Amino acid sequence: VHTDTLGRLSLSDPENVYVADNSTASFQITDASVAKKLKSAARLFSRTEPIDGYISIYLFPFTMLTSTCGLSYSLQNFFPSVQEQKTHFYSRLLKTSLRAGVPAVSMDHFFLSTAEVNRQVFREDHHICSRIPIQGYDWNDVSRLSVDEEKIIHFRKSLQRVASAGEC
Repeated sequence: VHTDTLGRLSLSDPENVYVADNSTASFQITDASVAKKLKSAARLFSRTEPIDGYISIYLFPFTMLTSTCGLSYSLQNFFPSVQEQKTHFYSRLLKTSLRAGVPAVSMDHFFLSTAEVNRQVFREDHHICSRIPIQGYDWNDVSRLSVDEEKIIHFRKSLQRVASAGEC
């Protein structure tokens, strides 16, 4: 799905951690050249909690936070619409503070590039999701999902639990 974006990082299989309905997937960047460049760039930032690799944190039910090496963070919110088959989507790029003495203007291109990559990831997601046949699709059936989609299975089971308890 993300060949030209996240695929460039050559991510490892995820290490998934679940806390209640929330989930975290941590990936190592296996492309040595890319990892070296990111490690070099990380020296320009004042990171209190360095992230080694790529991380995706999902806060049930409407929020996701992702980051590559803690250099910036992408905060996304997904809110249901009263219109059928529509979701309101909001995304914010949060910049990590630069170390003292690093001129902010020198990082403008980096953050613009990061924002564009995030937009491309969302376009790729939309392209794939738009191919799912809405009519007749059984959203409760997780048997067709692969092991790589473990977080989706966890989300759907959490959603089923909340729906059956009448919490939504």
